[in-house]
Amino acid sequence: MEHARSTVARGPGPLAHRAGIALLFAYAATRALVNGARPEAIALTTGFLALHVFLPGWCAWRALRPRRDDGWSQAALGLALGLALQVLAFVGAQRLGIVSAFAYWPLVSLPLAWWSVRRSVDESEPQSGEGVGGAQSLWLLAILAVAIGRAHLLPAGGWWRDLDFDGVFHVSNAAELGRTLPFEDARIAGLPFNYHYFSYATAAGLRETMGVPVREGLERLLPMLGPVALALGTFALARALWRSANAGLVAAALVVLHADLGFELVRVFGLRANEVSIASYLAYGVYRSPSMVLGLVFFSAIAFVVTQELRAARGPRVGSLVALVTLAIAAAGTKGTVMPVVVAACCGLALVALASGGRWRPGASLALVTAVAAAPMTLALAFGGGSHAGAMFRVVPWHALVTSGSFAAMARALGATAQTAPAWLEWVLAPLWVLLFYGPCLFATAVVLVRRRAAGAADPAVVWLVTAALAGSVLAFALGAPGVSQLFFADVAHVALAVLASAAFVRVAAAGRAGPFERASGRLAFGCVLALSIAPVIGAALDTAARARRDVLPKPEEGALFAQYEAGLAWIREHAPRDAVFLARGGEILFSAHAERRAFLETERADPHGHAAGWHEVNGRWWTDPPTTPLHPERLAVRSAFATGPDVAQLRTARELLARAPLAIEHADVWAIVDRLRLSHRGEIGTHWELQPLSGLQLAGDGAELVFENEVMRVYRLAR
Repeated sequence: MEHARSTVARGPGPLAHRAGIALLFAYAATRALVNGARPEAIALTTGFLALHVFLPGWCAWRALRPRRDDGWSQAALGLALGLALQVLAFVGAQRLGIVSAFAYWPLVSLPLAWWSVRRSVDESEPQSGEGVGGAQSLWLLAILAVAIGRAHLLPAGGWWRDLDFDGVFHVSNAAELGRTLPFEDARIAGLPFNYHYFSYATAAGLRETMGVPVREGLERLLPMLGPVALALGTFALARALWRSANAGLVAAALVVLHADLGFELVRVFGLRANEVSIASYLAYGVYRSPSMVLGLVFFSAIAFVVTQELRAARGPRVGSLVALVTLAIAAAGTKGTVMPVVVAACCGLALVALASGGRWRPGASLALVTAVAAAPMTLALAFGGGSHAGAMFRVVPWHALVTSGSFAAMARALGATAQTAPAWLEWVLAPLWVLLFYGPCLFATAVVLVRRRAAGAADPAVVWLVTAALAGSVLAFALGAPGVSQLFFADVAHVALAVLASAAFVRVAAAGRAGPFERASGRLAFGCVLALSIAPVIGAALDTAARARRDVLPKPEEGALFAQYEAGLAWIREHAPRDAVFLARGGEILFSAHAERRAFLETERADPHGHAAGWHEVNGRWWTDPPTTPLHPERLAVRSAFATGPDVAQLRTARELLARAPLAIEHADVWAIVDRLRLSHRGEIGTHWELQPLSGLQLAGDGAELVFENEVMRVYRLAR
């Protein structure tokens, strides 16, 4: 099969494009505003993304890339490379203790721009795809608008209700990265927390340079960046792979419009609708996980570089290898499930190269470069102290299937439960489940590959993506993890399949087909692809409508007491030393996220030891639940005593325990928050915080200084 070559469509001119881009920025700003973002924070965030992220990345891509790509490719790869460079610059500055120097990071654009001007254009460099017509550009802007509209934003005044554990977990981690390195658990001070913290460098850098609180950045300003960057990346990758801008549009749409219909029907029909869920979480990773979506952005950029190098007239170029190394290092520390798939794909391609007598020799070079670049951070995440990988993952085939709502419904129809269902049921359902899990992407990819094999065409870039999809799928469906976190491997595979599948939608492989049987089979295959697209598209429409409805509905009123509490958190954020450790009565993530300070003990839910302790065997299969016994009983006892009757003696005990922590905090700066805040699991809004005035409640004993107080909060500092 030959690569598709289509004529650039005529359409609206540059003025319409600029107007569309302006409307896109206005839409994003409006969404942030209606959810409570401050106008000055929006302006500061825009300036930070332009100067600290996009400008260095764009200049670097132009300097490393010997051919001048069009605007869309430069935007996609410049943004991805800019995010990678910003991550490495901030983390490096933080590790060296010179984080204040990060404010001058935009100056790196000057030598990069000078170098890009001096570099000569290499005419042997393959084009990054066919030209993009005016109408195609507007379609791409529409897809980006959907990505912006589906981004999960939290209203500023609603921090006390509908608590989102994953959301505040990421905020807490980002605040901790802004404090210092090495990384530790912000919710249990003094414990190592071996997590892919590179994903928080953008929010932490925004806080460091522009003063925008991490919470405001991650909850209202930055969530739209990742989906937009991923849509641009998949567009550029598919366009380069298939030489078709339409294929790029389809690939971007397949990622942006993905949804698990069962999850979305829950909004309409309640929890009963979860019975049609197949646990396809790509949309969750794209729109709610800052680490996963950034990892996918880096994956799409790596795949673009690999595709271009595999098609180059000669061996890998130095500039491309530099870009690949930068992206690989950033990806390895951003999401631990990305680079194992990338390295597996490159090694698979290298094996194919060896089997074919070295015909695809660049594959071996790319495999070596990516493996070496990703190895240090990947190994540290997997085997370092406080690692989640060793605690979370077990070999449990089809764990994601048997924990899905659809499997539970099928087991119930047979008079069993998901845990007691016969083992044969999962193996019988697995093929259909996998097909539905990937929606149209898997079937459409199969159609493309069958047609390419019939045409006798072999493309190393296609082989690379197929190997990535296989590696991600095998890891995802052979492993089990709490919260089905193993499906993050499948998200990488899903993006690879979306890029491969895009050819089927635009009939790239159908050129030159003849005969009634071929035409009929082509129409049948295309009809099946469209049928598999119905459920994700309906789910995406429901999700987009729900987000729009939440934006326009009146936001919950915070109330006078909660406003005062928010003021207390802001005071701590701006005045307490960054190495302070807080003791409070709360049993959920609050101070480490909203006050950006470490907690003596907030929750054990994120502790990797808890994941390891939660595994148990039922009916010959491993399942995971939260541990039933405390992981840190001494700390829990101190916090419980403090909640009952706050006393200075408990602060001294906390200091002693911190000195004995794995990451010992000698002479810890211990602070206390005295309040009447409690977590409630009842009422119309479900889990939420409830607050009462202090009514004379104070910290008993001597040796602590009162540094802040209002009607609902008193903040004390233990004397050194």
